[in-house]
Amino acid sequence: MTKLEGSCIIKICTKTSNTWKKVTKTVFKRAKEYGTLSEYVKEGETICLNCYNALLINRSSIFIQHALEYEEEERETEEKSTNEEKELSFFRYVEIITKILYEREFVEKQPLLYTFEEFRMVIEFEDKRLKGFFDELYLSTNSSSRKGETWIKTSKQLVFLCYFLCGIRNKYVSNMKRNLGMYLDSTGVPDATIDTLAAMELTQVSRTITRQKDKVSDAHHQTVNNVLSDSTEMAIVLNIDDYHSIHSKRMPNTTTTSTAVHLATILLNLIKFQPAISNINIHNPALVDAILIKNNIEVLFMTPFSCSHNQR
Repeated sequence: MTKLEGSCIIKICTKTSNTWKKVTKTVFKRAKEYGTLSEYVKEGETICLNCYNALLINRSSIFIQHALEYEEEERETEEKSTNEEKELSFFRYVEIITKILYEREFVEKQPLLYTFEEFRMVIEFEDKRLKGFFDELYLSTNSSSRKGETWIKTSKQLVFLCYFLCGIRNKYVSNMKRNLGMYLDSTGVPDATIDTLAAMELTQVSRTITRQKDKVSDAHHQTVNNVLSDSTEMAIVLNIDDYHSIHSKRMPNTTTTSTAVHLATILLNLIKFQPAISNINIHNPALVDAILIKNNIEVLFMTPFSCSHNQR
């Protein structure tokens, strides 16, 4: 026979006995009849000899009273904890959201969330208690009067507000400030202006932006390769733009030999929800037929455009 080992399941047990009993079907039934068994005790669990005697032999009224008082205290504690969760303060809301964003950005390296709907969905999924906070935030914008483009603008402002508050609390929640600084830098905003906004906790400082630009540039080749690898089965649109400046200096000086410039850029648009065009079982085996395209452009467009208004 297997020797029983503790500890006792009874919550008010004094822990003074080293002899153990199992709550068998018979013990369970008798204790229920006597009204000495607490609701949390289940059949098959282990109790000590002292509690066994109190439940079945002595049928101790004091034991029962203490058990009921203990259960009542536990119930009150649980209710208090539930009410506290329902009535979180603004401070606690910001603390929870900041922790979630820190995990997303600094630990998991997840991208930014730019719309209020997406931001709310992701954050509420992590902690259901935040629903009330987002409800209040949504209603505070007078959302019923904002439609279409106005709501889209307001949605982005709400997301920025959340990132701004969390960025003040934790300096590592900084992707929004970094991206805003990168955008301002790309539009030609002076470093002094970016540093002023950084002092207001709206962006990162200009030297940090410069380091980030160098980091992105170094990783660009690998980034493009990763994107193409992940989208091998999807449709892709390439927009190629050539820039030429052939107005060069005829007589070079000591510092410049030529000012001719040629710049080719390719904008790659991924169609994530549409598979690539297959070259199997289609009418034109050439897939994209350059000769056919040129002929149609010549006939349908160039010929009419070469005619004068009176001729047409």
